Amino acid sequence: MSEVDKVLYLHRQRQQVEEMKLKEAWMARETELWARIETVIRAEEDKVAKKLEEERRKLEEEERKRREEEEKRRAEEERKKREEEEARRAEEERVRKEKEDEERKRQEAEEKKRRLAEEDELRKILSFGPADDDWRVARENLRVIFQIPKHLFHSLTCSSLATEIRSYGFRQSRQEPQIGMGETAKTDRP
Repeated sequence: MSEVDKVLYLHRQRQQVEEMKLKEAWMARETELWARIETVIRAEEDKVAKKLEEERRKLEEEERKRREEEEKRRAEEERKKREEEEARRAEEERVRKEKEDEERKRQEAEEKKRRLAEEDELRKILSFGPADDDWRVARENLRVIFQIPKHLFHSLTCSSLATEIRSYGFRQSRQEPQIGMGETAKTDRP
Protein backbone atom coordinates (compact mmCIF):
# COMPACT_ATOMS: atom_id res chain seq x y z
CA MET A 1 0.00 0.00 0.00
CA SER A 2 1.06 3.33 -0.74
CA GLU A 3 1.75 6.14 1.60
CA VAL A 4 -1.39 7.96 0.53
CA ASP A 5 -3.53 4.93 1.09
CA LYS A 6 -2.02 4.62 4.51
CA VAL A 7 -2.82 8.21 5.39
CA LEU A 8 -6.30 7.85 3.99
CA TYR A 9 -6.79 4.66 5.96
CA LEU A 10 -5.61 6.34 9.16
CA HIS A 11 -7.72 9.37 8.43
CA ARG A 12 -10.76 7.15 7.89
CA GLN A 13 -9.97 5.29 11.08
CA ARG A 14 -9.79 8.56 13.02
CA GLN A 15 -12.87 9.75 11.30
CA GLN A 16 -14.72 6.55 12.27
CA VAL A 17 -13.46 6.86 15.86
CA GLU A 18 -14.58 10.52 15.91
CA GLU A 19 -17.85 9.52 14.35
CA MET A 20 -18.31 6.77 16.96
CA LYS A 21 -17.51 9.21 19.74
CA LEU A 22 -19.94 11.75 18.31
CA LYS A 23 -22.62 9.05 17.91
CA GLU A 24 -22.07 7.88 21.48
CA ALA A 25 -22.14 11.48 22.74
CA TRP A 26 -25.22 12.14 20.65
CA MET A 27 -26.85 8.95 21.94
CA ALA A 28 -25.93 9.81 25.54
CA ARG A 29 -27.24 13.35 25.05
CA GLU A 30 -30.42 12.04 23.45
CA THR A 31 -30.91 9.54 26.29
CA GLU A 32 -30.33 12.27 28.88
CA LEU A 33 -32.68 14.60 27.03
CA TRP A 34 -35.41 11.94 26.88
CA ALA A 35 -34.88 11.15 30.55
CA ARG A 36 -35.33 14.86 31.36
CA ILE A 37 -38.40 15.07 29.12
CA GLU A 38 -39.89 11.95 30.77
CA THR A 39 -39.12 13.39 34.23
CA VAL A 40 -40.86 16.66 33.32
CA ILE A 41 -43.80 14.71 31.82
CA ARG A 42 -44.05 12.52 34.94
CA ALA A 43 -43.88 15.63 37.15
CA GLU A 44 -46.63 17.28 35.09
CA GLU A 45 -48.67 14.07 35.15
CA ASP A 46 -48.22 13.93 38.95
CA LYS A 47 -49.30 17.57 39.22
CA VAL A 48 -52.34 16.88 37.07
CA ALA A 49 -53.12 13.68 39.03
CA LYS A 50 -52.78 15.57 42.34
CA LYS A 51 -54.96 18.38 41.03
CA LEU A 52 -57.55 15.87 39.79
CA GLU A 53 -57.43 14.00 43.11
CA GLU A 54 -57.82 17.28 44.98
CA GLU A 55 -60.77 18.27 42.79
CA ARG A 56 -62.30 14.80 43.24
CA ARG A 57 -61.92 15.05 47.02
CA LYS A 58 -63.35 18.56 46.97
CA LEU A 59 -66.33 17.39 44.89
CA GLU A 60 -66.84 14.39 47.20
CA GLU A 61 -66.70 16.68 50.25
CA GLU A 62 -69.18 19.11 48.67
CA GLU A 63 -71.45 16.18 47.74
CA ARG A 64 -71.19 14.76 51.28
CA LYS A 65 -72.02 18.19 52.78
CA ARG A 66 -74.90 18.62 50.34
CA ARG A 67 -76.25 15.15 51.27
CA GLU A 68 -75.88 15.90 55.00
CA GLU A 69 -77.67 19.24 54.60
CA GLU A 70 -80.38 17.53 52.54
CA GLU A 71 -80.75 14.82 55.22
CA LYS A 72 -80.86 17.48 57.97
CA ARG A 73 -83.46 19.46 56.02
CA ARG A 74 -85.50 16.30 55.39
CA ALA A 75 -85.21 15.24 59.05
CA GLU A 76 -86.28 18.75 60.15
CA GLU A 77 -89.23 18.66 57.75
CA GLU A 78 -90.22 15.20 59.03
CA ARG A 79 -89.89 16.38 62.65
CA LYS A 80 -92.06 19.44 61.93
CA LYS A 81 -94.54 17.26 60.05
CA ARG A 82 -94.68 14.81 63.01
CA GLU A 83 -95.14 17.69 65.47
CA GLU A 84 -97.90 19.19 63.30
CA GLU A 85 -99.53 15.75 62.99
CA GLU A 86 -99.30 15.22 66.77
CA ALA A 87 -100.70 18.71 67.39
CA ARG A 88 -103.50 18.05 64.90
CA ARG A 89 -104.28 14.69 66.53
CA ALA A 90 -104.17 16.27 70.01
CA GLU A 91 -106.54 19.03 68.82
CA GLU A 92 -108.85 16.44 67.24
CA GLU A 93 -108.75 14.42 70.47
CA ARG A 94 -109.50 17.55 72.53
CA VAL A 95 -112.40 18.49 70.23
CA ARG A 96 -113.68 14.89 70.31
CA LYS A 97 -113.52 14.83 74.13
CA GLU A 98 -115.27 18.20 74.32
CA LYS A 99 -118.01 16.90 72.02
CA GLU A 100 -118.27 13.70 74.07
CA ASP A 101 -118.45 15.75 77.30
CA GLU A 102 -121.07 18.05 75.79
CA GLU A 103 -123.04 15.04 74.52
CA ARG A 104 -122.74 13.31 77.92
CA LYS A 105 -123.82 16.49 79.73
CA ARG A 106 -126.69 16.95 77.28
CA GLN A 107 -127.79 13.33 77.79
CA GLU A 108 -127.45 13.69 81.57
CA ALA A 109 -129.52 16.90 81.44
CA GLU A 110 -132.12 15.18 79.26
CA GLU A 111 -132.14 12.18 81.61
CA LYS A 112 -132.49 14.45 84.65
CA LYS A 113 -135.24 16.41 82.93
CA ARG A 114 -136.99 13.14 81.99
CA ARG A 115 -136.65 11.79 85.56
CA LEU A 116 -137.96 15.02 87.05
CA ALA A 117 -140.85 15.01 84.60
CA GLU A 118 -141.61 11.38 85.49
CA GLU A 119 -141.30 12.19 89.19
CA ASP A 120 -143.60 15.20 88.83
CA GLU A 121 -146.06 13.07 86.87
CA LEU A 122 -145.89 10.35 89.56
CA ARG A 123 -146.37 12.97 92.30
CA LYS A 124 -149.42 14.31 90.47
CA ILE A 125 -150.81 10.79 90.06
CA LEU A 126 -150.17 9.97 93.75
CA SER A 127 -151.33 13.43 94.90
CA PHE A 128 -147.95 14.24 96.52
CA GLY A 129 -146.64 17.75 96.95
CA PRO A 130 -143.71 19.19 95.04
CA ALA A 131 -140.19 17.76 95.63
CA ASP A 132 -139.17 20.94 97.48
CA ASP A 133 -141.74 20.15 100.16
CA ASP A 134 -140.15 16.72 100.86
CA TRP A 135 -137.42 18.20 103.07
CA ARG A 136 -139.89 20.22 105.05
CA VAL A 137 -142.17 17.18 105.47
CA ALA A 138 -139.24 14.93 106.44
CA ARG A 139 -138.09 17.42 109.12
CA GLU A 140 -141.59 17.71 110.52
CA ASN A 141 -141.94 13.91 110.57
CA LEU A 142 -138.64 13.58 112.44
CA ARG A 143 -139.76 16.18 114.95
CA VAL A 144 -143.01 14.34 115.52
CA ILE A 145 -141.34 10.89 115.69
CA PHE A 146 -138.76 11.93 118.25
CA GLN A 147 -141.12 14.36 120.04
CA ILE A 148 -138.71 17.29 119.83
CA PRO A 149 -140.31 20.62 120.82
CA LYS A 150 -141.07 22.75 117.79
CA HIS A 151 -139.17 25.83 119.05
CA LEU A 152 -135.95 23.72 119.40
CA PHE A 153 -136.37 21.72 116.22
CA HIS A 154 -136.37 24.59 113.70
CA SER A 155 -133.14 26.11 115.07
CA LEU A 156 -131.17 22.85 114.71
CA THR A 157 -128.59 22.19 112.00
CA CYS A 158 -128.13 18.69 110.56
CA SER A 159 -125.35 17.72 112.99
CA SER A 160 -127.10 19.23 116.00
CA LEU A 161 -130.36 17.55 114.87
CA ALA A 162 -128.62 14.19 114.94
CA THR A 163 -127.31 14.93 118.45
CA GLU A 164 -130.77 16.00 119.63
CA ILE A 165 -132.34 12.87 118.18
CA ARG A 166 -129.80 10.71 120.03
CA SER A 167 -130.35 12.62 123.28
CA TYR A 168 -134.13 12.32 123.11
CA GLY A 169 -133.96 8.66 122.21
CA PHE A 170 -136.91 6.64 121.05
CA ARG A 171 -140.15 7.01 123.05
CA GLN A 172 -142.33 4.05 123.90
CA SER A 173 -145.22 5.73 122.26
CA ARG A 174 -144.01 6.88 118.83
CA GLN A 175 -146.01 8.67 116.28
CA GLU A 176 -146.08 7.32 112.75
CA PRO A 177 -145.44 10.01 110.12
CA GLN A 178 -147.90 10.29 107.31
CA ILE A 179 -146.20 10.44 103.96
CA GLY A 180 -147.75 13.02 101.75
CA MET A 181 -148.79 16.64 101.82
CA GLY A 182 -146.85 17.57 104.96
CA GLU A 183 -149.59 16.09 107.22
CA THR A 184 -148.74 13.74 110.07
CA ALA A 185 -150.96 11.13 111.68
CA LYS A 186 -150.49 9.97 115.28
CA THR A 187 -150.60 6.25 116.03
CA ASP A 188 -149.38 4.32 119.02
CA ARG A 189 -147.01 1.48 118.31
CA PRO A 190 -146.03 -1.12 120.90
